[in-house]
Amino acid sequence: MLTYHLLRHRHFLKMVTRWSETVDSPEIITLLNSLKKEQQIDKNISYKICSVIASPMMIGYFHPVILMPPLKLSDKELTLILRHELIHYKRKDIWSKTMLLAATILHWYNPVVYLMAKAASLQCEISCDALVLQQENKHTRIQYGETILSVIPCVNSQQTILSTNFYGGKKEMKQRILSMLDDTKKRSGIFLFILAALSIMLTSTTLISSAEQLTYIENTAFTKEEYDKLLALRFDGYQDMSIADFKQAVSSTVDTPEYMELLERFYNDEQLNGMKDTNEIAAFLFYELLPLTTEKWDTRYYFFNSFTIRVENADPAYFEYTLSLSIKNDQQSVKTYSNTRKAIMEEMNAFIENQPESNLHDRWSVSNALQPIISDLFDRFQNNDLEIQLGYCFVPRGEYDDNKLTYQ
Repeated sequence: MLTYHLLRHRHFLKMVTRWSETVDSPEIITLLNSLKKEQQIDKNISYKICSVIASPMMIGYFHPVILMPPLKLSDKELTLILRHELIHYKRKDIWSKTMLLAATILHWYNPVVYLMAKAASLQCEISCDALVLQQENKHTRIQYGETILSVIPCVNSQQTILSTNFYGGKKEMKQRILSMLDDTKKRSGIFLFILAALSIMLTSTTLISSAEQLTYIENTAFTKEEYDKLLALRFDGYQDMSIADFKQAVSSTVDTPEYMELLERFYNDEQLNGMKDTNEIAAFLFYELLPLTTEKWDTRYYFFNSFTIRVENADPAYFEYTLSLSIKNDQQSVKTYSNTRKAIMEEMNAFIENQPESNLHDRWSVSNALQPIISDLFDRFQNNDLEIQLGYCFVPRGEYDDNKLTYQ
């Protein structure tokens, strides 16, 4: 695939060299220099007319050249097109497209990479169009769109992927034109960056199985071999399994005294328990493996979080909430269970952290503040498959022992 693109690009360069002419018109050179100054570009950029291409484009990594087909363009149309190509140069879009091409070459067998590369190319053009037209009126937008549409009958002309040339088909062109006519403010380039970053990450991370992404926590009381043994329980696609199937798969694997002893050591390790909100392995062990495979099926594991908060005109107080999920239907997926837990804990954490001190002054104010969100969480997440229990305590410092909390 790499050879194909290199040979095609080489052939394209030969054709361009043979069939292009350098433009030395003072009017065009003056316009180009003016637009370069507008974009704060100091690089020398050549301008050529080429009879074998269908649409304007820029080629060249170190010696950029703007190529134009032999079209009759008004001064306004030429200004918009040149501005478009200069924005491509300023954003280094040729380099971005090269990285996308590298992703498709390395993962030639993965259709997801092709789709992402195509989407990124489309967003590249849409965001560039938005920058060109950000100060223009409706009439100019229509004129610019008609200029681009005029190249469609000639899309079979010479092209190379290593350029800013773009034509992705009628559907993509329709999306691009509709975007041009939309004069609302857009966050140009952000979506392109996200897509490009994701595509590049695919070359090294996406195709690695979840069990291989993180396989060991350094500076803990367990060896890499012990981690490997535990993470063997993170079966491929386990989150799509039903809870019953996951439990059965784990039970059949750990049905040895050695395995049970290892599980017990992991679950009793305070260091790992304290890492469950920040570490992928610890989260799997304490938030999924432990509660979903316990023999006590009536009530799942208690998830909790604690806060030390400053009380107005008093010492800090201790606040803690606990969440218990009871599974009534073990045919629901592991993912459904996990997403519910995450959503409830994230909302509770955010709510507590954003409360003003006046709502955390005493037990009464804490209770009044919490009741609405607890009711809302019950309404949204509790159903016939999952029962939710939420509890909390608020204890001003001095009413409990620092080493062993005693609830009032």
